[in-house]
Amino acid sequence: MNGKVLIVDDDLEIRNLISIYLENEGLEITKASDALEALELLEAHNYDLIILDIMMPKMDGIEACLKIREARNMPIIMLSAKSEDIDKIKGLVSGADDYLSKPFNPLELIARVKSQLRRYKKYNIETESNKSVIKIVDLTINTDTRQVWIKSSEVRLTPKEFDILELLARNKGIVLSVEKIYEAVWKENYFKSDNTVMVHIYYFIWITTVILTFIISLLVMIRRKIKYLQHITDSVQTIANGKLGTTIEIKGNDELSQLAKNINYMSKELKSKFEHERQIVSAKNELITNISHDLRTPLTSIIGYVDLLRKKEYRDDEQLYDYLETIYSKSQNFSKLINELFEYTKLTSPDLKLNFTEVELGGLLEQILGEYMPILEKEGLDIQKSITEEDIHVSMDIEKIVRVYDNLLMNVIKYSKKPSILKVDLHIVGIKAIFTISNQVENLPVQDVNKLFERFYRGDMARKEDGGSGIGLAISKRIIELHGGTIDANYREGWLTFTIENIIKE
Repeated sequence: MNGKVLIVDDDLEIRNLISIYLENEGLEITKASDALEALELLEAHNYDLIILDIMMPKMDGIEACLKIREARNMPIIMLSAKSEDIDKIKGLVSGADDYLSKPFNPLELIARVKSQLRRYKKYNIETESNKSVIKIVDLTINTDTRQVWIKSSEVRLTPKEFDILELLARNKGIVLSVEKIYEAVWKENYFKSDNTVMVHIYYFIWITTVILTFIISLLVMIRRKIKYLQHITDSVQTIANGKLGTTIEIKGNDELSQLAKNINYMSKELKSKFEHERQIVSAKNELITNISHDLRTPLTSIIGYVDLLRKKEYRDDEQLYDYLETIYSKSQNFSKLINELFEYTKLTSPDLKLNFTEVELGGLLEQILGEYMPILEKEGLDIQKSITEEDIHVSMDIEKIVRVYDNLLMNVIKYSKKPSILKVDLHIVGIKAIFTISNQVENLPVQDVNKLFERFYRGDMARKEDGGSGIGLAISKRIIELHGGTIDANYREGWLTFTIENIIKE
């Protein structure tokens, strides 16, 4: 450990004893036989710590401590033969940092010295590192770089303006005369300068201008911040009134600008979520309306014909049979619609779990087409197949994928031009299996063929009359999406083509 220690004691042996122990610790020692000698040494030298005896001639340690504390802040350890609590209190109140009663253990004294030096040097390092920076509320002055900031904005000053401001800042709370300011900044005696009166007036005006400039700059900055804060408040009120998505212009890079950024993010998020909720509500209302319509249509027929039977309003057995057939047919359509609605609801549930199995897609398609072959031939549809001979292994829920192909084939049977050709193709492109099914149609059922995948959409009245629910292709699309694939439709020169893409299992 290094450091300079002043030992003040009227007893020579104690001075020498303490000196021996502290020098062994690497400390530089100076000795004084009384308080007056110690004060003279302090005028000429700097010390890191003082060991001060209390009972001394000429001036006691208490009075010496008080005088030292007027100008110095180094640690003081008092030594005394008095060990009463009141004596220790007097010593500490006078400005001492520690108190040790005689006789004392030299090792204990060394430990106390080290402790005080350690704390003092740490404090001094921190103090020295901050000496070049003066902070007064929002004002920051760096005396090394000679820069001035109010908050985060730099204020440009001339060299003399900076010197005056630094002087005032270092003497905060002290009233300085014009003479003092002049002598401190211009480094000459005020009253020895020429034209004293005019200089007095000139520098009084100068100082007043500097102070007013500082105050005005501060007020302008505060006014700008208040105005920006009012703008933020007005924007928040606009958002609160329902104009979601409103954003605030970002100015600067301080706490207010960060607040504005957070409000902008919140406003955009609220708008996005509100629009999403509105879409959900709209879709729900549309679903309820369509369900109501599609369920009421067959139900109306069933209720009407059952009422005729109940009232026996039929001519003969043949008409009775027609009524029963109509009721049965409408009941079947009613049941089919309810089943498809239930299936679509399950498919859109977030809790749905698919039963994935590895399947060879080419073999599955050959099997499905084989089952439909008699029906297709009866409808006058001639199949042209182009299925790759490569094994295409795809992970899928077989039951649900079969439902997709069933929907597409039934769509072909219902709406194809007859007689005509049905084209089926399966091939590989990169990591995807591409399946297409194309059929000829008399007229394009809708301008945008991909509307066919919307819930309850029917291309024309014929679809409504054939008992279609308008939800089959929507179910197909949802199933394909759950498998990570895509399905779309395309119409060109009388051909309607559905395309399904699936990822091949590696």
